Amino acid sequence: MNKRALRKHADPQLHFPKTNGLLYCPQIKYIIRTATKDIDGTRTLVLYLYETEKAAQGQCSPAFTVFQTRSDFITMKHCEDGSTKWLTANTDNLNRDWRFTNHCAFYTPKDGQRVTRYCDGNTEDAFFSLNRLQNGIKSRKELERRHKKERAIIQRMDAMPSLPRDLKGFIHREAAPQYIFYDYHRSKKPMEGYCTACRHTVQVTGAKHNQPGVCPRCKKPVTFKSRGRRGYFSDRGTVQVIQKLPENELVLRIFKFYYSYSHEDIPKISIYENARAFISWGENRKPDADWYYHSYNSGDLTPWKRGTRPVRNYWQDNFEADSCGYLYTRNLEEVLSETPWKYSQLEAFYLHDREPMQVIPYLREYLQHPALEYLVKLRLYRLAQSAVYGEDSGYIVGQNPLNMDGQNIGEVLGIGKQYLPLMQEIDINRATLGLMKKLLSRGISVESKLLLWCQENAITDADELERCLKHTSAHKLIHYLQEQSQDDCFSARVYYRSTSQTLAFGIYKDYIRFCEDLNYNLTDDFILYPRHLKEAHDRTSEMFNKRKAEITDQKIAAEYANLLKQYRMTRYGLMIVPPKTASEIVEEGHALHHCVGGYVSRVANKECVILFLRKKEEPDKPFYTIEVKDGEVQQIRGYDNCDPPPKVEAYMKVWENKKLLPAAAMQQAA
Repeated sequence: MNKRALRKHADPQLHFPKTNGLLYCPQIKYIIRTATKDIDGTRTLVLYLYETEKAAQGQCSPAFTVFQTRSDFITMKHCEDGSTKWLTANTDNLNRDWRFTNHCAFYTPKDGQRVTRYCDGNTEDAFFSLNRLQNGIKSRKELERRHKKERAIIQRMDAMPSLPRDLKGFIHREAAPQYIFYDYHRSKKPMEGYCTACRHTVQVTGAKHNQPGVCPRCKKPVTFKSRGRRGYFSDRGTVQVIQKLPENELVLRIFKFYYSYSHEDIPKISIYENARAFISWGENRKPDADWYYHSYNSGDLTPWKRGTRPVRNYWQDNFEADSCGYLYTRNLEEVLSETPWKYSQLEAFYLHDREPMQVIPYLREYLQHPALEYLVKLRLYRLAQSAVYGEDSGYIVGQNPLNMDGQNIGEVLGIGKQYLPLMQEIDINRATLGLMKKLLSRGISVESKLLLWCQENAITDADELERCLKHTSAHKLIHYLQEQSQDDCFSARVYYRSTSQTLAFGIYKDYIRFCEDLNYNLTDDFILYPRHLKEAHDRTSEMFNKRKAEITDQKIAAEYANLLKQYRMTRYGLMIVPPKTASEIVEEGHALHHCVGGYVSRVANKECVILFLRKKEEPDKPFYTIEVKDGEVQQIRGYDNCDPPPKVEAYMKVWENKKLLPAAAMQQAA
């Protein structure tokens, strides 16, 4: 509708006689006057809605003007400040009132009759006729908009290539679980069975229901199932196919499959396409994925809808919305040959373990960091996995040891090439790489057995590992902990992502620390390798707790002179001093109302450094507390954890340049 033309007819300058009874009816909020006019070549019904209270006071400007044609309608709202707004709501929903027209009345019967005639109503209720016409127009517009979207989707799907002919065979060979169904009998004679992998009758011996095995004919991994016990069951899975489209585009097609077994050895198979992602790329080397999904609540023209499939709860399994699946690889070389992913090594990455994967994160990571190609070519698959998905077997280190912006493998790994065979041998993950780099920086030799053991048992604490290796060799440490981990006290406490050896190492490292603090002779194998580790740990822990305060004070006092020499500086009326005892750290926290008192053990074990910032004229009064770790200021806090003022910040900047940075450089050189 032409809004410029409509504005000319927005206010007809009508007036109401003060004797009109409608002006004094409290239940009527709006009086409606109507007219039919030729606006922009279209016969238009116009409804003028006046507020009753204002009309009774002689203010005769409409609050709303409704323009209605047989194919469209729109409402102009006249605001109190003189501005106007265009509304598309039904007249019955104006002003966000429930049944707005219940509070309206026509000025004369002719006004209502004019509405009824224009709307072709068969009833005397003008509002009902108007609302029915407007609802019909809205429904038609909504249908047109939906069909326009669906036609765009159909056009998007026109260039879809045909599926690979052997897709069903690929699902059977690579994705679907395989079974041998056999007739059980108690004798030791071979049992006759049927292998779903090679689809042949085979003879099996020693088979147990629901136990894994290998087909004696095709050598494929299978699960044995006794026909008398199997009942009804089904398998499901996801398969991905990448295909090339014109104009620099790929399409990732997601397929779902179901294999259902009832009383027959041959399954009922259902395969259907679930989703599609159109992948394009530009000069910024950032791929854009345009997703579509097959909807059960299909549209009028196509069952495909744009966007990702809705997921009700991200923390629960939603099989239909899952895009992680097995990858069809037979066409990858041809499909990726003329794309930025020609050398991405996607096929080699998938074929390493043939497990379900998400393809788009891999493609995105390769365009941003082409060094991903090096990791896959060098068979460092776990590092490649962590680069793509940000994890490696669930163990994350605080600082990423991988530099994916590096120009060569040396810069990416941050380690000498002579260690590459070692990393390839164990297929090192990100956490173990970080551990390996820390050990080498401390002059500790690494070997495959040690790194593999650490990787399998999620041991990444270089400080504690170094503490143990000061007193024993890697071989003896591993052998001892393997023996101790057989104890029921460890195996009974295994929890998510841990092993009995992980728990044994945690107990042993604490035991070694207690022995060091108690000045035990760790050159004696009787002390270094106690027969019952858990009992020895508990005894030393009890002994340490009795002398904890004394030992802690000794450690803190022993470092006082070194820290004073290393960090003290007086400037701007401020100075820094280290604590002499554990009680000074606790009193600092009490005085400033913060939690530094809980750092006593960390300070004693040299896990961090706590320093006191004082005013020169008040050297014994707590002012600000500083935590230093790994050569950097972690935090500086005053009363109630307040931030430092500009004067303190200026002092800290000078102090870091003069004291902290040179100390960190000396430690790195050492």
